[in-house]
Amino acid sequence: MATRWPPRIIYNDDTCTLRTAPQPHTVDSINVAIDYLKGTQVDCLCWCVGEQIAYAWPSKVIENIFELKDRGVKMFSIWKNNRDIMYSLYKQGIDYLPLFIERAHKQGLTFVASFRMNDTHIKSYPDSALTPDYWRENQHLRIWDATDGKSYYNAALDYSFPEVRERYRAEILEVADWYDVDGIELDFTRSPYFFPPSEAWEKRDILTAFVRDLGKALDRIGNKRGRPLTLILRIACLPRALTMAGVDAEEWIRQRLAPILIVSELVNNFNTDISAWKAMCEKAGV
Repeated sequence: MATRWPPRIIYNDDTCTLRTAPQPHTVDSINVAIDYLKGTQVDCLCWCVGEQIAYAWPSKVIENIFELKDRGVKMFSIWKNNRDIMYSLYKQGIDYLPLFIERAHKQGLTFVASFRMNDTHIKSYPDSALTPDYWRENQHLRIWDATDGKSYYNAALDYSFPEVRERYRAEILEVADWYDVDGIELDFTRSPYFFPPSEAWEKRDILTAFVRDLGKALDRIGNKRGRPLTLILRIACLPRALTMAGVDAEEWIRQRLAPILIVSELVNNFNTDISAWKAMCEKAGV
C-alpha cells in the first residue's frame, strides 16, 4: 500500500466508474477504476460505498443495491445492469471489493471507504434505486422542515433519533470489519442536514459524540488487526451551513476527532480562503 502519509491528493470516486463499462465483465474489469490513476499524484482513493443504502458492497446490516436490482427497482439510465461491473460480478458470486482494494494497494494507493452521511440523492423519487425500504417505511424520521432545494433536502434523516445514528454506525463498522480498508471517510457535505435546521445547533453535541464514539470503534478494529484505520471528516466550511447542520467543526478540530479534515464550500470553488481553517488544524495537529 502507499507509504506516503499524509496523502498528497485525495481522490473521491462515487463508484460510477464501475457502473458504466461495456460487457464482457470479468474480474479484470475492475481495473478500469484504478489504472487511470497510475502515474498521477493521487495517492489516496476515497471510494464512496454507501449512504442510507449500501451501493457498493453486499451489506448484511442495511439494504444493498445488488438485492434491490434483483427486485427490479428503477435505475438511472447510466446505471443499466448490463454495464455495472460490480453487479455483474455479484451475479457471478464474486464480491469485487476485496479484489478492488488489493488492486489499489498494489498500485500504491491508500484505500479509504467513504460514506455520505445523509445523502438525499434521488430520494425525491421514492421508487428509485437509492431509496431503501427503511426510508419509505420511516417517514417520521425525516427532517421535514429542511425546505432548501424545493424540499429536496427534507429527505434527509434526523440524527436526533438513536436508530438513525445506529444504522449509519452499523454499516460503517461492517465495512471496516470486513474489508482491508486503510481508513474511513465520513462525508457530511452530502447532504449537510442532520437535524431540523431550527434545532441543529442546540443538538450539535449529539453529532460530536457520534463521531467521537465511531472513531473509538474504528480504533478498536484497527488495534485488533494490528494496523490503524485513519478517519477522514469532510465538512462544509461556511458558518451558516455548519450551524444549520449541527456540525461543531471547531470543536471537532479541537478534540482532534480525526487526523484529516476536508473542507468544502459545497460548490466547485477552488479559490476558497481556508487559511483560518489551516491555522486551527495546525494548532490541533490535524
